[in-house]
Amino acid sequence: MSSWLLPYILMIVPIFVVLYKIFGSSKNTSTNKRLIDSNDIDVPSYKRQRLQNDLSAFDISSSNNYTTPTQKIKSSRILEKEDTSDLFEFKISTNFDDEVKSNNQIKGKWINPSEVIQISSFKISKGFFYYGGQLKAINGYETDASLIDGSLSINYSISADIDDLGYWPKYNSLSKHVRGRYLNWLSGERNDLDIPIGYIFLYFYGIERRILVDYQKKQVSDDECFELYNEVVRLRKIYGSNKSFYSYATNLIEYLSIVVPHIIKIDDSEIEHSIYSQLFKYRLAIAVKENSPISPQLALIWIKSNPNYKLKTPALRCKNEFDALFIKEYQKKFDKGMILKPNKTKLIINYYPASSTLQGIELEDLNLPDISFKESFETLSKYISYSMAGDRELKASHESKGFKHYCFGGLFPIEKENVYKKGSSYSFIIRSLDERLIVYFRLLFKAAINSFLCFIINSEFSCELNHVSIRT
Repeated sequence: MSSWLLPYILMIVPIFVVLYKIFGSSKNTSTNKRLIDSNDIDVPSYKRQRLQNDLSAFDISSSNNYTTPTQKIKSSRILEKEDTSDLFEFKISTNFDDEVKSNNQIKGKWINPSEVIQISSFKISKGFFYYGGQLKAINGYETDASLIDGSLSINYSISADIDDLGYWPKYNSLSKHVRGRYLNWLSGERNDLDIPIGYIFLYFYGIERRILVDYQKKQVSDDECFELYNEVVRLRKIYGSNKSFYSYATNLIEYLSIVVPHIIKIDDSEIEHSIYSQLFKYRLAIAVKENSPISPQLALIWIKSNPNYKLKTPALRCKNEFDALFIKEYQKKFDKGMILKPNKTKLIINYYPASSTLQGIELEDLNLPDISFKESFETLSKYISYSMAGDRELKASHESKGFKHYCFGGLFPIEKENVYKKGSSYSFIIRSLDERLIVYFRLLFKAAINSFLCFIINSEFSCELNHVSIRT
Protein backbone atom coordinates (compact mmCIF):
# COMPACT_ATOMS: atom_id res chain seq x y z
CA MET A 1 0.00 0.00 0.00
CA SER A 2 1.29 3.35 -0.98
CA SER A 3 2.38 5.53 1.89
CA TRP A 4 0.34 8.48 0.60
CA LEU A 5 -2.92 6.55 1.24
CA LEU A 6 -2.20 5.96 4.93
CA PRO A 7 -3.30 9.42 6.19
CA TYR A 8 -6.63 9.15 4.35
CA ILE A 9 -7.28 5.67 5.75
CA LEU A 10 -6.61 6.91 9.28
CA MET A 11 -9.15 9.68 8.72
CA ILE A 12 -11.87 7.47 7.20
CA VAL A 13 -11.77 4.53 9.67
CA PRO A 14 -12.98 6.53 12.75
CA ILE A 15 -15.85 7.94 10.67
CA PHE A 16 -17.00 4.41 9.74
CA VAL A 17 -16.79 3.33 13.40
CA VAL A 18 -19.02 6.19 14.53
CA LEU A 19 -21.52 5.56 11.73
CA TYR A 20 -21.66 1.88 12.62
CA LYS A 21 -22.37 2.64 16.27
CA ILE A 22 -25.20 4.97 15.29
CA PHE A 23 -26.86 3.02 12.49
CA GLY A 24 -25.36 -0.42 12.30
CA SER A 25 -26.16 -1.42 15.89
CA SER A 26 -29.76 -0.13 15.81
CA LYS A 27 -30.85 -3.58 14.71
CA ASN A 28 -29.64 -5.05 17.97
CA THR A 29 -30.91 -2.39 20.33
CA SER A 30 -34.25 -4.11 20.75
CA THR A 31 -32.58 -7.33 21.86
CA ASN A 32 -29.82 -5.81 23.95
CA LYS A 33 -31.62 -2.85 25.52
CA ARG A 34 -31.87 -3.49 29.26
CA LEU A 35 -32.78 -1.43 32.25
CA ILE A 36 -31.75 -3.84 34.98
CA ASP A 37 -31.04 -7.50 34.62
CA SER A 38 -31.63 -9.75 37.58
CA ASN A 39 -27.97 -10.79 37.48
CA ASP A 40 -26.85 -7.17 37.83
CA ILE A 41 -28.42 -6.79 41.28
CA ASP A 42 -26.28 -7.70 44.23
CA VAL A 43 -28.94 -9.37 46.39
CA PRO A 44 -29.26 -12.91 47.75
CA SER A 45 -30.80 -15.38 45.34
CA TYR A 46 -33.81 -16.06 47.60
CA LYS A 47 -34.78 -12.37 47.39
CA ARG A 48 -34.13 -12.01 43.67
CA GLN A 49 -37.52 -13.23 42.51
CA ARG A 50 -39.39 -11.06 45.02
CA LEU A 51 -37.38 -8.03 43.96
CA GLN A 52 -38.21 -8.70 40.33
CA ASN A 53 -41.91 -9.00 41.18
CA ASP A 54 -41.87 -5.81 43.25
CA LEU A 55 -40.09 -3.76 40.62
CA SER A 56 -42.20 -5.03 37.75
CA ALA A 57 -45.11 -2.77 38.73
CA PHE A 58 -43.27 0.43 39.52
CA ASP A 59 -44.98 3.59 38.12
CA ILE A 60 -43.32 6.70 36.67
CA SER A 61 -45.30 9.96 36.88
CA SER A 62 -44.24 13.35 35.69
CA SER A 63 -44.74 15.94 38.44
CA ASN A 64 -44.53 18.75 35.89
CA ASN A 65 -47.30 17.32 33.73
CA TYR A 66 -49.36 15.94 36.58
CA THR A 67 -53.13 16.12 36.04
CA THR A 68 -54.75 13.30 37.98
CA PRO A 69 -53.58 10.73 40.52
CA THR A 70 -53.90 7.97 37.94
CA GLN A 71 -51.88 9.57 35.13
CA LYS A 72 -48.82 7.41 34.33
CA ILE A 73 -45.99 7.35 31.85
CA LYS A 74 -44.99 3.76 31.34
CA SER A 75 -41.45 2.79 30.55
CA SER A 76 -42.70 0.12 28.14
CA ARG A 77 -43.08 2.87 25.52
CA ILE A 78 -39.32 2.88 25.05
CA LEU A 79 -38.99 -0.90 24.86
CA GLU A 80 -39.69 -3.27 22.04
CA LYS A 81 -42.72 -5.45 22.79
CA GLU A 82 -41.07 -8.69 21.72
CA ASP A 83 -38.17 -8.55 24.19
CA THR A 84 -39.11 -7.80 27.78
CA SER A 85 -38.56 -11.21 29.31
CA ASP A 86 -35.36 -10.34 31.14
CA LEU A 87 -36.26 -6.75 32.01
CA PHE A 88 -37.61 -4.98 35.04
CA GLU A 89 -40.33 -2.56 34.01
CA PHE A 90 -40.11 0.61 36.09
CA LYS A 91 -42.96 2.96 36.86
CA ILE A 92 -42.85 5.88 39.27
CA SER A 93 -46.06 6.93 40.94
CA THR A 94 -47.56 8.82 43.80
CA ASN A 95 -48.10 6.90 47.04
CA PHE A 96 -51.84 6.66 46.58
CA ASP A 97 -51.41 4.55 43.44
CA ASP A 98 -50.36 1.73 45.79
CA GLU A 99 -53.56 1.84 47.81
CA VAL A 100 -55.68 -1.27 47.93
CA LYS A 101 -59.02 -0.52 46.31
CA SER A 102 -61.83 -0.96 48.80
CA ASN A 103 -65.57 -1.18 48.24
CA ASN A 104 -66.21 -0.15 51.82
CA GLN A 105 -68.35 3.01 51.61
CA ILE A 106 -68.76 3.49 55.37
CA LYS A 107 -67.53 6.92 56.40
CA GLY A 108 -64.50 6.75 58.64
CA LYS A 109 -65.10 7.79 62.24
CA TRP A 110 -63.01 8.25 65.36
CA ILE A 111 -63.21 5.42 67.89
CA ASN A 112 -63.14 6.55 71.51
CA PRO A 113 -61.59 4.46 74.32
CA SER A 114 -65.08 3.63 75.61
CA GLU A 115 -66.05 1.87 72.36
CA VAL A 116 -65.34 -1.76 71.47
CA ILE A 117 -64.66 -2.75 67.85
CA GLN A 118 -64.48 -6.32 66.55
CA ILE A 119 -62.27 -6.69 63.46
CA SER A 120 -61.98 -10.30 62.32
CA SER A 121 -60.74 -12.18 65.41
CA PHE A 122 -59.41 -9.03 67.12
CA LYS A 123 -61.44 -7.32 69.82
CA ILE A 124 -60.16 -3.75 70.24
CA SER A 125 -61.36 -1.85 73.29
CA LYS A 126 -58.94 1.03 73.84
CA GLY A 127 -59.93 3.28 70.94
CA PHE A 128 -57.78 6.16 69.63
CA PHE A 129 -58.02 5.29 65.93
CA TYR A 130 -60.17 5.93 62.84
CA TYR A 131 -62.35 3.10 61.55
CA GLY A 132 -64.32 2.80 58.31
CA GLY A 133 -63.83 2.78 54.56
CA GLN A 134 -63.77 6.43 53.52
CA LEU A 135 -61.60 9.14 55.10
CA LYS A 136 -59.83 11.44 52.70
CA ALA A 137 -56.38 12.82 53.35
CA ILE A 138 -55.96 16.58 53.57
CA ASN A 139 -54.80 16.71 49.93
CA GLY A 140 -58.17 15.29 48.84
CA TYR A 141 -56.75 12.38 46.82
CA GLU A 142 -55.44 9.74 49.18
CA THR A 143 -57.08 7.84 51.96
CA ASP A 144 -55.83 8.87 55.39
CA ALA A 145 -52.85 6.73 56.35
CA SER A 146 -54.22 5.74 59.75
CA LEU A 147 -57.73 4.67 58.68
CA ILE A 148 -58.45 1.03 59.57
CA ASP A 149 -60.65 -0.52 56.89
CA GLY A 150 -62.33 -3.61 58.34
CA SER A 151 -63.21 -4.94 54.89
CA LEU A 152 -59.56 -5.56 53.94
CA SER A 153 -58.14 -9.05 54.34
CA ILE A 154 -56.18 -9.92 57.46
CA ASN A 155 -53.86 -12.80 58.24
CA TYR A 156 -52.03 -12.41 61.53
CA SER A 157 -48.36 -13.35 61.53
CA ILE A 158 -45.85 -12.31 64.18
CA SER A 159 -43.11 -12.76 61.59
CA ALA A 160 -44.68 -10.33 59.12
CA ASP A 161 -42.01 -8.70 56.98
CA ILE A 162 -41.42 -5.17 58.31
CA ASP A 163 -40.20 -4.15 54.85
CA ASP A 164 -43.86 -4.06 53.85
CA LEU A 165 -44.40 -1.15 56.24
CA GLY A 166 -42.46 1.33 54.11
CA TYR A 167 -41.09 4.63 55.34
CA TRP A 168 -44.55 6.27 55.61
CA PRO A 169 -46.83 3.32 56.37
CA LYS A 170 -50.49 3.41 55.33
CA TYR A 171 -52.95 0.85 56.60
CA ASN A 172 -54.65 0.22 53.24
CA SER A 173 -51.28 -0.30 51.54
CA LEU A 174 -50.02 -2.94 53.98
CA SER A 175 -49.95 -6.65 53.31
CA LYS A 176 -52.60 -8.74 55.08
CA HIS A 177 -49.93 -10.17 57.39
CA VAL A 178 -48.72 -6.73 58.48
CA ARG A 179 -52.30 -5.54 58.99
CA GLY A 180 -52.89 -8.56 61.20
CA ARG A 181 -49.87 -7.85 63.34
CA TYR A 182 -50.88 -4.19 63.71
CA LEU A 183 -54.41 -5.13 64.84
CA ASN A 184 -52.94 -7.63 67.29
CA TRP A 185 -50.87 -4.80 68.83
CA LEU A 186 -53.95 -2.54 68.99
CA SER A 187 -55.98 -5.22 70.75
CA GLY A 188 -53.31 -5.63 73.44
CA GLU A 189 -51.77 -3.25 75.96
CA ARG A 190 -49.94 -1.34 73.20
CA ASN A 191 -46.61 -1.49 74.99
CA ASP A 192 -44.79 -4.27 73.12
CA LEU A 193 -41.16 -3.20 72.83
CA ASP A 194 -40.38 -5.79 70.16
CA ILE A 195 -42.76 -4.37 67.58
CA PRO A 196 -41.18 -2.31 64.75
CA ILE A 197 -41.49 1.45 65.20
CA GLY A 198 -43.46 1.76 61.95
CA TYR A 199 -46.52 0.30 63.67
CA ILE A 200 -46.26 2.95 66.41
CA PHE A 201 -46.04 5.71 63.81
CA LEU A 202 -49.15 4.34 62.06
CA TYR A 203 -51.05 4.58 65.36
CA PHE A 204 -49.55 8.02 66.03
CA TYR A 205 -50.84 9.29 62.66
CA GLY A 206 -54.44 8.89 63.84
CA ILE A 207 -53.82 10.85 67.05
CA GLU A 208 -52.10 13.55 64.99
CA ARG A 209 -55.12 13.92 62.71
CA ARG A 210 -57.51 14.03 65.65
CA ILE A 211 -55.57 16.93 67.16
CA LEU A 212 -54.61 18.86 64.03
CA VAL A 213 -57.85 18.46 62.05
CA ASP A 214 -60.77 17.49 64.28
CA TYR A 215 -59.88 19.75 67.19
CA GLN A 216 -59.69 22.72 64.84
CA LYS A 217 -63.23 21.85 63.72
CA LYS A 218 -64.44 21.91 67.34
CA GLN A 219 -65.11 18.16 67.23
CA VAL A 220 -62.85 17.34 70.19
CA SER A 221 -63.63 18.27 73.78
CA ASP A 222 -61.03 19.58 76.18
CA ASP A 223 -61.23 16.36 78.19
CA GLU A 224 -60.52 14.24 75.11
CA CYS A 225 -57.69 16.56 74.12
CA PHE A 226 -56.10 15.92 77.51
CA GLU A 227 -56.54 12.15 77.02
CA LEU A 228 -54.80 12.37 73.64
CA TYR A 229 -51.96 14.32 75.25
CA ASN A 230 -51.54 11.64 77.93
CA GLU A 231 -51.51 8.92 75.28
CA VAL A 232 -48.71 10.64 73.35
CA VAL A 233 -46.74 11.09 76.59
CA ARG A 234 -47.22 7.36 77.31
CA LEU A 235 -46.06 6.36 73.85
CA ARG A 236 -42.99 8.60 74.08
CA LYS A 237 -42.06 7.05 77.42
CA ILE A 238 -42.27 3.52 75.98
CA TYR A 239 -40.90 4.04 72.47
CA GLY A 240 -38.82 7.20 72.98
CA SER A 241 -35.57 5.32 72.46
CA ASN A 242 -36.29 5.76 68.76
CA LYS A 243 -35.02 9.29 68.13
CA SER A 244 -37.35 9.94 65.21
CA PHE A 245 -40.45 9.00 67.15
CA TYR A 246 -39.26 10.87 70.24
CA SER A 247 -38.85 14.01 68.15
CA TYR A 248 -42.30 13.82 66.53
CA ALA A 249 -44.01 12.99 69.84
CA THR A 250 -42.26 15.88 71.58
CA ASN A 251 -43.25 18.29 68.82
CA LEU A 252 -46.91 17.29 69.16
CA ILE A 253 -46.78 17.65 72.95
CA GLU A 254 -45.27 21.13 72.63
CA TYR A 255 -47.79 22.11 69.94
CA LEU A 256 -50.63 21.19 72.30
CA SER A 257 -49.05 23.19 75.11
CA ILE A 258 -48.94 26.26 72.86
CA VAL A 259 -52.39 25.92 71.27
CA VAL A 260 -54.33 24.80 74.36
CA PRO A 261 -52.33 26.15 77.33
CA HIS A 262 -55.48 26.06 79.48
CA ILE A 263 -55.48 22.26 79.08
CA ILE A 264 -51.83 21.30 78.73
CA LYS A 265 -49.50 22.93 81.24
CA ILE A 266 -45.77 22.24 80.98
CA ASP A 267 -43.34 23.82 83.44
CA ASP A 268 -40.26 25.63 82.11
CA SER A 269 -38.07 22.97 83.73
CA GLU A 270 -39.78 20.27 81.60
CA ILE A 271 -39.17 21.94 78.23
CA GLU A 272 -36.93 20.06 75.81
CA HIS A 273 -33.32 21.31 75.82
CA SER A 274 -33.15 21.96 72.12
CA ILE A 275 -32.75 24.97 69.85
CA TYR A 276 -35.62 23.52 67.80
CA SER A 277 -38.04 23.50 70.73
CA GLN A 278 -41.06 25.54 69.65
CA LEU A 279 -42.28 25.73 73.23
CA PHE A 280 -38.96 27.22 74.38
CA LYS A 281 -39.18 29.95 71.72
CA TYR A 282 -42.81 30.60 72.62
CA ARG A 283 -42.18 30.93 76.36
CA LEU A 284 -39.16 33.14 75.73
CA ALA A 285 -41.18 35.39 73.43
CA ILE A 286 -44.00 35.67 75.98
CA ALA A 287 -41.56 36.74 78.70
CA VAL A 288 -39.94 39.36 76.48
CA LYS A 289 -43.24 40.79 75.24
CA GLU A 290 -44.57 41.09 78.80
CA ASN A 291 -41.28 42.61 79.96
CA SER A 292 -40.94 39.75 82.43
CA PRO A 293 -37.66 38.27 83.70
CA ILE A 294 -36.23 35.29 81.82
CA SER A 295 -36.57 32.39 84.25
CA PRO A 296 -33.43 30.44 85.27
CA GLN A 297 -34.91 27.35 83.58
CA LEU A 298 -35.31 29.14 80.23
CA ALA A 299 -31.81 30.61 80.53
CA LEU A 300 -30.45 27.12 81.17
CA ILE A 301 -32.20 25.74 78.08
CA TRP A 302 -30.88 28.70 76.10
CA ILE A 303 -27.25 28.08 76.94
CA LYS A 304 -27.41 24.27 76.70
CA SER A 305 -29.07 24.37 73.27
CA ASN A 306 -26.82 27.12 71.92
CA PRO A 307 -24.66 25.68 69.11
CA ASN A 308 -22.07 28.41 69.68
CA TYR A 309 -21.33 27.32 73.21
CA LYS A 310 -20.21 23.81 74.07
CA LEU A 311 -20.26 22.54 77.61
CA LYS A 312 -17.02 21.19 78.98
CA THR A 313 -16.58 17.58 80.05
CA PRO A 314 -17.37 18.10 83.78
CA ALA A 315 -20.70 19.77 82.91
CA LEU A 316 -21.60 16.91 80.59
CA ARG A 317 -20.69 14.21 83.08
CA CYS A 318 -22.28 15.94 86.07
CA LYS A 319 -25.46 17.19 84.40
CA ASN A 320 -27.60 17.59 87.52
CA GLU A 321 -24.84 19.32 89.47
CA PHE A 322 -24.16 21.72 86.59
CA ASP A 323 -27.86 22.57 86.22
CA ALA A 324 -28.22 23.31 89.91
CA LEU A 325 -25.05 25.43 89.98
CA PHE A 326 -26.07 27.36 86.87
CA ILE A 327 -29.47 28.24 88.32
CA LYS A 328 -27.86 29.27 91.62
CA GLU A 329 -25.29 31.56 89.92
CA TYR A 330 -27.88 32.94 87.51
CA GLN A 331 -30.18 33.93 90.36
CA LYS A 332 -27.28 35.44 92.27
CA LYS A 333 -26.36 37.64 89.31
CA PHE A 334 -29.81 38.47 87.89
CA ASP A 335 -32.08 37.88 90.89
CA LYS A 336 -35.41 36.91 89.27
CA GLY A 337 -33.88 36.92 85.81
CA MET A 338 -32.74 39.03 82.87
CA ILE A 339 -35.15 41.37 81.14
CA LEU A 340 -34.66 41.61 77.38
CA LYS A 341 -36.00 44.11 74.90
CA PRO A 342 -38.11 42.71 72.04
CA ASN A 343 -36.74 42.73 68.52
CA LYS A 344 -38.60 43.28 65.25
CA THR A 345 -38.47 39.69 64.00
CA LYS A 346 -41.82 38.00 64.57
CA LEU A 347 -42.14 34.49 65.94
CA ILE A 348 -43.65 31.83 63.69
CA ILE A 349 -44.58 28.46 65.18
CA ASN A 350 -44.45 25.56 62.71
CA TYR A 351 -45.69 22.04 63.17
CA TYR A 352 -44.59 19.41 60.66
CA PRO A 353 -46.67 16.21 60.99
CA ALA A 354 -45.24 12.73 60.86
CA SER A 355 -48.12 11.51 58.67
CA SER A 356 -47.70 11.88 54.92
CA THR A 357 -51.45 12.44 54.55
CA LEU A 358 -51.50 15.56 56.74
CA GLN A 359 -50.19 19.05 56.07
CA GLY A 360 -47.97 21.29 58.15
CA ILE A 361 -49.43 24.05 60.31
CA GLU A 362 -48.00 27.54 60.68
CA LEU A 363 -49.02 29.86 63.50
CA GLU A 364 -47.85 33.28 62.41
CA ASP A 365 -50.39 35.71 63.89
CA LEU A 366 -49.03 35.45 67.41
CA ASN A 367 -47.67 39.01 67.51
CA LEU A 368 -44.67 37.80 69.49
CA PRO A 369 -40.97 38.65 68.99
CA ASP A 370 -38.62 35.87 67.92
CA ILE A 371 -35.99 36.80 70.47
CA SER A 372 -34.03 33.61 69.82
CA PHE A 373 -33.09 34.78 66.29
CA LYS A 374 -32.15 38.45 66.15
CA GLU A 375 -30.68 40.35 63.21
CA SER A 376 -27.00 39.64 62.55
CA PHE A 377 -25.90 43.31 62.75
CA GLU A 378 -27.58 43.69 66.11
CA THR A 379 -25.91 40.52 67.32
CA LEU A 380 -22.47 41.57 66.09
CA SER A 381 -22.89 45.00 67.68
CA LYS A 382 -23.65 43.43 71.05
CA TYR A 383 -20.80 40.98 70.60
CA ILE A 384 -18.34 43.85 70.02
CA SER A 385 -19.80 45.84 72.92
CA TYR A 386 -19.50 42.86 75.22
CA SER A 387 -15.91 42.31 74.12
CA MET A 388 -14.96 45.97 74.72
CA ALA A 389 -16.43 45.78 78.21
CA GLY A 390 -13.65 43.36 79.06
CA ASP A 391 -11.10 46.21 79.02
CA ARG A 392 -11.49 49.21 81.34
CA GLU A 393 -10.11 51.75 78.87
CA LEU A 394 -12.15 50.47 75.92
CA LYS A 395 -15.27 50.28 78.06
CA ALA A 396 -14.92 53.97 79.01
CA SER A 397 -14.35 54.87 75.35
CA HIS A 398 -17.36 52.85 74.28
CA GLU A 399 -19.68 54.52 76.81
CA SER A 400 -18.52 58.05 75.94
CA LYS A 401 -20.14 60.16 73.23
CA GLY A 402 -18.24 60.80 70.02
CA PHE A 403 -16.55 58.82 67.25
CA LYS A 404 -15.71 55.22 68.10
CA HIS A 405 -12.85 54.99 65.56
CA TYR A 406 -14.00 51.67 64.10
CA CYS A 407 -16.65 50.27 61.79
CA PHE A 408 -17.75 46.75 60.89
CA GLY A 409 -19.69 44.91 58.22
CA GLY A 410 -22.14 42.02 58.27
CA LEU A 411 -21.50 38.30 58.21
CA PHE A 412 -20.47 36.78 54.93
CA PRO A 413 -20.90 34.83 52.75
CA ILE A 414 -24.60 35.73 52.62
CA GLU A 415 -26.89 32.72 52.27
CA LYS A 416 -29.43 32.72 49.43
CA GLU A 417 -32.30 32.37 51.91
CA ASN A 418 -30.89 35.27 53.98
CA VAL A 419 -30.73 32.94 56.97
CA TYR A 420 -27.40 31.96 58.52
CA LYS A 421 -27.17 28.21 58.92
CA LYS A 422 -26.10 26.26 61.94
CA GLY A 423 -22.74 24.53 61.52
CA SER A 424 -21.46 26.92 58.85
CA SER A 425 -18.58 29.38 59.26
CA TYR A 426 -19.01 33.09 58.56
CA SER A 427 -16.71 36.10 58.77
CA PHE A 428 -17.14 39.75 59.53
CA ILE A 429 -14.67 42.56 58.98
CA ILE A 430 -13.95 45.28 61.49
CA ARG A 431 -11.87 48.26 60.34
CA SER A 432 -9.99 50.94 62.25
CA LEU A 433 -7.13 53.37 61.65
CA ASP A 434 -5.99 52.70 65.21
CA GLU A 435 -3.69 49.66 65.11
CA ARG A 436 -3.67 49.49 68.90
CA LEU A 437 -7.47 49.15 68.88
CA ILE A 438 -7.28 46.29 66.38
CA VAL A 439 -4.77 44.46 68.59
CA TYR A 440 -7.15 44.83 71.53
CA PHE A 441 -10.02 43.50 69.43
CA ARG A 442 -8.04 40.42 68.45
CA LEU A 443 -7.44 39.55 72.08
CA LEU A 444 -10.85 40.45 73.45
CA PHE A 445 -12.85 38.70 70.71
CA LYS A 446 -11.12 35.41 71.43
CA ALA A 447 -11.80 35.83 75.14
CA ALA A 448 -15.50 36.61 74.60
CA ILE A 449 -16.36 34.13 71.86
CA ASN A 450 -17.21 31.29 74.27
CA SER A 451 -18.80 33.35 77.02
CA PHE A 452 -22.24 31.97 77.80
CA LEU A 453 -23.38 35.36 79.08
CA CYS A 454 -22.42 36.93 75.78
CA PHE A 455 -24.60 34.55 73.81
CA ILE A 456 -27.51 34.75 76.23
CA ILE A 457 -27.51 38.53 75.87
CA ASN A 458 -27.01 38.31 72.12
CA SER A 459 -29.81 35.76 71.86
CA GLU A 460 -28.45 34.69 68.50
CA PHE A 461 -28.61 31.06 67.50
CA SER A 462 -28.60 31.23 63.73
CA CYS A 463 -24.94 31.97 63.09
CA GLU A 464 -21.78 30.39 64.34
CA LEU A 465 -18.70 32.58 64.64
CA ASN A 466 -16.12 29.89 64.08
CA HIS A 467 -13.90 32.32 62.22
CA VAL A 468 -13.50 36.08 62.66
CA SER A 469 -11.70 38.07 59.97
CA ILE A 470 -10.34 41.41 61.20
CA ARG A 471 -8.77 43.82 58.77
CA THR A 472 -7.37 47.33 59.22
